[in-house]
Amino acid sequence: MMAIGYRHAFPIANPNSLLDFELPIPTAFEQDFLVEVKAVSGNPVHTKVRASAQPAADTYRVLGFDATKAEFHLVYERVVGPKPETLDSSHAAALSLTAITAWELCSIIWVYSWASSQNPTVF
Repeated sequence: MMAIGYRHAFPIANPNSLLDFELPIPTAFEQDFLVEVKAVSGNPVHTKVRASAQPAADTYRVLGFDATKAEFHLVYERVVGPKPETLDSSHAAALSLTAITAWELCSIIWVYSWASSQNPTVF
């Protein structure tokens, strides 16, 4: 599969600061799903990582945490879901980090509210 990453933490103006390269398709185990990535979004932390984290000798570092910069990615089953039909892939890719953060916050608030209503001494 194709991936985007780097071998050296060059300044971004250097033509070798980001490279396309081949990686094996990852194998899903237990609670992971193998998903095909059709679009990715940038995350400001990627710029900091690329500028400062030097990969091990003779290896590439693939950028991305929430939506990796590769054709396939392993995703934990609890955080995977279908792409909204009303969005194209590029718009859906932009939602990944903000949507999961909002969902987790809503889940925490719901659990807290439910637990407090069942037993006010829980919290």
